[in-house]
Amino acid sequence: MENITLSALPAQTFQVVLDDQQCRITLYQRGRRMYLDLEVDSETVCRGAICQNRASVVPFPTLSFSGSLHFWDTLGDEPPQYDRLGTRFILLYVSADEMLPDALKF
Repeated sequence: MENITLSALPAQTFQVVLDDQQCRITLYQRGRRMYLDLEVDSETVCRGAICQNRASVVPFPTLSFSGSLHFWDTLGDEPPQYDRLGTRFILLYVSADEMLPDALKF
């Protein structure tokens, strides 16, 4: 499991290597919801995925991305908000060969 560093900004794009996958992640707040776009090796995996607490951000299994991304509200059970990204709301990568931590299970 890997904690992905985030900034408390309403929109951000960054690149990160996750389990040897070159990932480009875009996070953005629209109204009361956060959304995520994910590209792996320049291939779109998802666009406009709704970010919710503990649920996998990538809405369906795909051969283009191995593992899963999950937001975790460290203080409760709220959907992520940009102003507390990286503190209250953490983005975690769980590789395909790891067990989902209890904190992320419903």
